[in-house]
Amino acid sequence: MDKLIHFNRFEVGKKNTVYLPEKMRDIYANFISKKYKEIPEVDINGHHLYVSGMKEFDLGDDINRQTHTATHRRAYVINISNVQPGEDINYADIDLPVDERAKKVDKSTLLDATEDADNVGPLTYTQIVVDPSRRVVGSCSGSDRLNGWYIAKILKSLLQTPAMKLSIILDKQGIEDIRNLEITTAIQYSISSPDHFKDFRNERYPEKADLKFANYLKGNKISMVIESPNMPKRKVIKKVKELLADENTSKVKVAGLDDGVETTVDPVKHKLSYRGEVVVTGTPNERDYVNFLQFGYLQVYDFVKSMYDAEVKLIIED
Repeated sequence: MDKLIHFNRFEVGKKNTVYLPEKMRDIYANFISKKYKEIPEVDINGHHLYVSGMKEFDLGDDINRQTHTATHRRAYVINISNVQPGEDINYADIDLPVDERAKKVDKSTLLDATEDADNVGPLTYTQIVVDPSRRVVGSCSGSDRLNGWYIAKILKSLLQTPAMKLSIILDKQGIEDIRNLEITTAIQYSISSPDHFKDFRNERYPEKADLKFANYLKGNKISMVIESPNMPKRKVIKKVKELLADENTSKVKVAGLDDGVETTVDPVKHKLSYRGEVVVTGTPNERDYVNFLQFGYLQVYDFVKSMYDAEVKLIIED
């Protein structure tokens, strides 16, 4: 069974003081010790999300060449259960005519007198692989699986960070396509804003006047084109990475010359991913996806290491 894993970086905000590898080790220790009440659960938009399975695996050592010390790194595959309390549990009987097949389970037949039907609902699973040292998360898309927005919400709750959002990781080809341009002449990008750029006073935005005007017009997207005869590619790649780390970025394109021909590179099409075969015996189950996510991350790990430094533990003085 062919499947695609999408990898994202999770951004946790500049005010974060949580050492993520240590926090994830604590979650894993609580889970294998069956201290489930110590692991946060999330109620959001009619979904109740909780950790129902974890697997730890080794990533090897990071060697500090200056101090000649090694730090062992670990990653985790997490099985997230998603219950929709109060929702109907549906099934079908294919022996009946088509228009009579759809049925609903009578929840009262599943419960004893002390249980509440409003706390019972359909159950689905989503598996994610998490590297807390380099803040990478990977998941398979598919029906009944949680999207990135829900994954960010449960990660924020589990890791207890002040903020959490997922950003795109450029794959090797996306970076090479920009580097291979003989001359870089333009970068074009679009930024969306659900609040009509109300936060235009934020110092992050150098184009304050344009954002103020967009706010006045209640615009929800602004596009920028910056052109120059020969842009430094290192700076362009850095800007592209910054834009892709912003969840409001909807488009990024880089223009230049390749062998004298005008060329446009679309980095958004080059998201880090791994495609492979999920090895199953019989009916696919959660364990098959767990093994696949572990294997898939190990295939891209060398590239991730080349892109991102590992988290450093901060010493907070009283």
